[in-house]
Amino acid sequence: MVAPPTTTAPPTATAPNSVVPEVLDFTATLSDGTTFVGADLAGRDVLFWFWAPS
Repeated sequence: MVAPPTTTAPPTATAPNSVVPEVLDFTATLSDGTTFVGADLAGRDVLFWFWAPS
């Protein structure tokens, strides 16, 4: 069992000189109503964790 993180990293700008792949060209609305921009992840190591409560 893994405990959820107690803090989150602040959003950062896209890494300098990084090319945004087509797969990251999306936006999504988060559960708190803010917008997530996939292009902000370009040039960074990322792990997506999808959560769907039943």
